Amino acid sequence: MHTSELDVKIVTELRRITRAIDWNSNKLLQEHGVTTPQLITLRELAQVAECRVGELATRVKLSQATMTGILDRLVQHGFIHRCRKEQDRRSVFVSITQAGINLVETAPSLLQDRFRNELGQLDAAQQAEILGVLQRIARMMGAEEWSAAPILVSGAEPLASPDAATSKNGAAVSRSPIVSDSGQLISGAISPLPS
Repeated sequence: MHTSELDVKIVTELRRITRAIDWNSNKLLQEHGVTTPQLITLRELAQVAECRVGELATRVKLSQATMTGILDRLVQHGFIHRCRKEQDRRSVFVSITQAGINLVETAPSLLQDRFRNELGQLDAAQQAEILGVLQRIARMMGAEEWSAAPILVSGAEPLASPDAATSKNGAAVSRSPIVSDSGQLISGAISPLPS
């Protein structure tokens, strides 16, 4: 198979994108002890104060199973509370704690926030062109059938677990084993790779 210079540049840019996502995901985990989906969940809870688990999953655009894994870890870290109300014992409600609010206030901007801001500077035709190219790339990689949430994270982003190490600011950082938000065991961590 002949590899052209343009081919190499395209693959290099794809790798640069995945490295940026990996690096930002790891930095958030190492410095604040949470993953991108966990921080997005906390941000959403900070806005609504309290809501049902299913409603929160819908608001964050994640499956209920994935949301349950995220919430389990946030409860373990003391960032949220779960409860059932007397008038509705079937539904589980979640609310953010003061520790969760403090984290939301001190956590850095997410990579996807920056990307969305930059994307918002483009006109609709330019945005549609980017979408078309990305959809074509997904088809070329055989990924068009895969489900995905609108969250920029590593493919199997590690989570902080109860037996985790401690980061610079005292937050837990997962070392081993590493488990995805959906509860899948992952063999190893992705090391941040600065450019």
